[in-house]
Amino acid sequence: MTGANFAWPKRGDQAFKPYPAAGVRPRLEAFVLPSDGAYLVGFQRAGDMIVEGARASDRTPHNLFFPVAYLYRHHLELMLKELVRLGVRVGRFDRTEKSLTEHNLVKLWNNVKELIKEVWPDSPEDDINAVEAVIKEFHRLDKSGQAFRYARDLHGCPHLKEAPQTVDLGNLKGTVDAVSAFLDAAYAGIEQCDPGQP
Repeated sequence: MTGANFAWPKRGDQAFKPYPAAGVRPRLEAFVLPSDGAYLVGFQRAGDMIVEGARASDRTPHNLFFPVAYLYRHHLELMLKELVRLGVRVGRFDRTEKSLTEHNLVKLWNNVKELIKEVWPDSPEDDINAVEAVIKEFHRLDKSGQAFRYARDLHGCPHLKEAPQTVDLGNLKGTVDAVSAFLDAAYAGIEQCDPGQP
């Protein structure tokens, strides 16, 4: 094993080590600036980077499905929660809206859909139905936000029994991009319609 180049723990290792202030800033320096937007964008971007990395690699991406699906699901959950919070802020929902404390995508989406239809009663049904179908697809496979994270539930039963045997990661990325764009546009539009905004 002499001369082998592999990672091994050593005294003084620190996982969350800050980069020294002086000197050249490295390409992999990450600023830790917690905000709702940073989380929301970060999970989608991480999923995108994995998919793009898999596309550029000659290796099979089988074991990448789980982190990619989890990152995209969490991104969608955060987007829906941001829209529900916006609905609370503009007085459309109660401040104690229960869906904000859960991971249930369908409950969150139902609130968001109600908000969208209140603000724009003539919203295109095809667009809303397309988004709903994708949200329900994610929910069907992972109702609690745990199935993409763990192979088994707390009782030892396997997750993802209803999942297809193969998934096109490029298509998954494109579908999430489209739903994300719709939700982002809805957020911007509702925020602009808010009479409480300057």
